[in-house]
This record gives sequence, structure tokens and C-alpha cells, in this order.
Amino acid sequence: MTRITLLFLLLVCCITCQNKTPNAPPVFSPAEALADFQLPDGFTAELVAAEPLVEAPVALAFDENADCWVVEMRSYMPDENGLGENAP
Repeated sequence: MTRITLLFLLLVCCITCQNKTPNAPPVFSPAEALADFQLPDGFTAELVAAEPLVEAPVALAFDENADCWVVEMRSYMPDENGLGENAP
């Protein structure tokens, strides 16, 4: 369970919002984020997903085979016809 938690935290750290305010903290690349982790002996952190493979993640889960599943929400469909789906 601890490994899954660490992988989820790594995913959240790697996929962050863009720097929108001048006082916002810096955004790390996946390699920089991995290098910044301080883990106890015997633990490792691995990159399981990052942009451009994952875009706008909203959920993450691991199955019984330790496969990682990520749900993306790339746009929002305001009506049943998809009109304005890519509008900001």
C-alpha cells in the first residue's frame, strides 16, 4: 500500500497546474521531482505516468496486477451534441 501511495503522490507532483501567479512555486519536471524525493532505505520511487502520456488526470487506480489506470478529463461536454466542448 505504501508503494501505491508514493506512486500516486509522484503522479500528482509531476502533473500540476501551470504557473499562473508570479508567487507560485516552481513546477518540476518528472526527473527533477524524482530527484527531490527523500525515501527511507529500501524504498524507491518510479515514474508511472507523465505528460504527454497523461493529460488532465482526474483519477488514478491500481488493479490487482499492479497496473496503473488513469482517468483523463481533456474537455467538458456541455450538451449531448458536444457543442462548445473545446471552449475555454
